[in-house]
Amino acid sequence: MSTDDKTASPADAKGAPAAAKGRPADVSGKPGDAKTKPAVRKTPWFRLTVIVLFALLYAYDLFEALSDTFGVAAQITKYNENATLIGLNTVAIPWGVLIANLLLPVVVFGLCILVARKRNVGILVITLLAGLGVVGALSLSFSVLAGALA
Repeated sequence: MSTDDKTASPADAKGAPAAAKGRPADVSGKPGDAKTKPAVRKTPWFRLTVIVLFALLYAYDLFEALSDTFGVAAQITKYNENATLIGLNTVAIPWGVLIANLLLPVVVFGLCILVARKRNVGILVITLLAGLGVVGALSLSFSVLAGALA
């Protein structure tokens, strides 16, 4: 066997050809020498579409919280005006509950995206659905709590 035969077909220590081990046959031993196609980065359009659709659902909850904030504040202000006219005690506006209700959809959406950022789209959808359920349940609880405090 000549030296030309050894260089024509590279082999490892056991004598198996390099191509049989999953490496290209023209590898010279240096990283990056194999002529391979560069990795094509796909546009995550489906993932972005799912995120945008769920963002609209979370934005609806945010809009509800915003309208509740203005509505409750206006209602309590009107009640306090009438209560002072007839000599009743005034009621404080539950700003803590209203602000928590405003921040809830934004924080939960961000956490869902953060948790599922390296996962596939199915896991992202499940995470965003679970987060939407959490937002719905807590928003309802905050609305009841704001009504009880008022």
